Amino acid sequence: MRDLLISNGIPADMIHCETNSTTTYENLRNAQVILKALGISDVCIVTDRYHGPRAIMVARALGLRATHDAPANIGVPIGLRLKHICREALALTVYAVRLRAWIARDRRDQNWLRNII
Repeated sequence: MRDLLISNGIPADMIHCETNSTTTYENLRNAQVILKALGISDVCIVTDRYHGPRAIMVARALGLRATHDAPANIGVPIGLRLKHICREALALTVYAVRLRAWIARDRRDQNWLRNII
């Protein structure tokens, strides 16, 4: 994604990547530390079109003021589009159910919470 942003004219020094996460929730939770250090509270999440609703749901649950943008899906075969839609529909449902528990767990984990407050 970083390379795509740079190739579309976004200066490299304006792009901040979080690279330690393995899930959307971890990515946005960890990004809060970067955003706090930069004094940023409004964000635009750049991801694919299918993943956007889940990313926005997680970001807002974590208290971020977030919007989302995505590159066009030009040339993506219909079968792959349907696969992505089905996968994200399931992921969105799972995240909606688990999100409160993840946030509650992390609020008990003072090592992470201390970086956000």
